[in-house]
Amino acid sequence: METRRLILRPFESEDAEAAFVWFGDPIVMRFTPAGPDTSIEQTKARLANYQVHQTEHGFSKWIVLDRHLGRPIGDSGLVVLQENGWVDLGFRFAQPYWGKGLATEVASAWVRAAFDDFHIGRLTAIVHPENLASIRILEKLGFLTERRDTIAGMKSIVFSLRANDGETDSCFHHRMSIDWTRGDLHEGLRCFHSGAFFEAHEHWESVWLMAEEPEKTFLQGLIQVAAAFHHFQRGNCAGTISLLRSALRRLDGYAPAFAGIAVEPLCTTIRLWLEALETVSQSPPPPLPQLNTRTRRSAGNLYVVPPGATSRGSAASVGRPLRVSFGRVTVVASVVPIDTPLMYVVTQIVKPVSVGRIEAYWLGPALPTPGVIGKVLGRSISPRVD
Repeated sequence: METRRLILRPFESEDAEAAFVWFGDPIVMRFTPAGPDTSIEQTKARLANYQVHQTEHGFSKWIVLDRHLGRPIGDSGLVVLQENGWVDLGFRFAQPYWGKGLATEVASAWVRAAFDDFHIGRLTAIVHPENLASIRILEKLGFLTERRDTIAGMKSIVFSLRANDGETDSCFHHRMSIDWTRGDLHEGLRCFHSGAFFEAHEHWESVWLMAEEPEKTFLQGLIQVAAAFHHFQRGNCAGTISLLRSALRRLDGYAPAFAGIAVEPLCTTIRLWLEALETVSQSPPPPLPQLNTRTRRSAGNLYVVPPGATSRGSAASVGRPLRVSFGRVTVVASVVPIDTPLMYVVTQIVKPVSVGRIEAYWLGPALPTPGVIGKVLGRSISPRVD
């Protein structure tokens, strides 16, 4: 069995020495009732039991290999608990591989295999109450708390997940709905808007691994946007351009709003960035993109126009690229968001705002404060609101 980053296969006797690295680690085995293996002989006996289980059931705990290096890094799989007949999901990794989303990736693969390949109707997972990382993974996969109990002498929480009446894992797919208000999607969004693009990419990737089309390609586009701006932060202009182009190809095929995200303004911003990066110019880059995840109207947008312009901003002009120069200051934008990621078309122009020779038009139900305008223009100003 393979995932994007991992290869899973049944244990072989020759794996004992490599597996002892994590089976003998007291920290890795902290939440295992029997504790760590104290010798490689114990690990050999453990693997022998897994091999017997594999022969009897067609599945067991399998070794997990790094797909690119072929290096053993952990184990995961399904085990039938003899005392009650439960099919129990488990996963663990050597310490250097923690915090990379690998446990979510491998657990997701086993859930799909359990329901689709082995036609198992119900999975359990027994977790120590202090094993918060594993609890988060199970909740992310849709497992529900069934009860608290003492199992094999260890205080435990029993989680369970059922297949959809013995059919496919469609129930599992349904639980993977796009919800930006919690979990890794929410954390990724928070990181993205705070400029922590690498962390946003990591959070979203764990969701992408479990998603189905058409959400899967859409999430991949967002991941590439986050990765692009991570490269930009590191000064890799070529990488930024390549990733933004790839993201735009994926996102352009979606509706103006999809999976809770305003796609159209995001694509507009990506085009502005590509134009700025691919053109030799002294102009500053456009504002970083914002991801709208709400459905209500924006509090307003600041639409900047050059001094002396005869055309006044209107709802029809929202979203169109605009390059405006004010001496040394150049603004490349369509609609610049104010204190909110929302980028909806607002149909009313309230009043012009004068900032020295810079004239701007505020689109929205209320006038902006001087501090808000200063935030958008990137400098400390005291504008006069006419």
